[in-house]
Amino acid sequence: MAYQRQLSHTCEKYSGIRNSGDTVLIKCCIIGDISFTRWCCKFDEEVNKCNNYNESPLKNGSENGHTEIVKMLFDKGADCNIYSDCSPVMKACMRGHTEIVEFLLDNRADCDDNDKGVDCNTCDRFDEYPLTYACIGGHTEIVQMLLDGWSPLLNACKHVHTEIVRLLIDKGTDCNKYDWTQQSPLFYACTHGHAEIVQIFLDDNRYDLNCQSHLINACIKLLYKNSKVVVRQSGRL
Repeated sequence: MAYQRQLSHTCEKYSGIRNSGDTVLIKCCIIGDISFTRWCCKFDEEVNKCNNYNESPLKNGSENGHTEIVKMLFDKGADCNIYSDCSPVMKACMRGHTEIVEFLLDNRADCDDNDKGVDCNTCDRFDEYPLTYACIGGHTEIVQMLLDGWSPLLNACKHVHTEIVRLLIDKGTDCNKYDWTQQSPLFYACTHGHAEIVQIFLDDNRYDLNCQSHLINACIKLLYKNSKVVVRQSGRL
């Protein structure tokens, strides 16, 4: 009951800011209150219920830069494609919330089969794309991510998500896709000292080692120097 009173008090203060038929969850997403958002999600507040302007909790969380709340909503099944004028990814691009854009792009897998995936090729009602908003705002890193298509595999390698790397490769993800700096997933795994991930690539015959063999060898030496872990080299090297 004490929690409900606190929540009621927070929403009462918020009501002076705007009155758009916002749900309690939307208010929490705008304010950025993580604990109250978690409470709403726990007690089955509808994560896709919109306000009078068809603005969803996810759209408001993305627009206001609340990364943890965006992730929380996504875990509860929030739909990226419910919006009136601008989608969540468009709002994040417009405001320069790089981490949220990255997260939404990483979770767009199988867009054709999953209606919760982020579609970066969809225009808003003004016929503008997410890339347009990122350019207008001068958000260079976001522009580059959108141009690259931002590979989840590259990101998983950078952040040591070994099981995700293995899962993505097992599902047929392109192992040879480079980012805008012309670096491969294996390069990031090496330079960040992730020996187990490096071994996954070396053991997979789909990974093309020939075009960058000199760089790959240098990376493996760097990995050994940084982590003191001996990587079992493939016979292909």
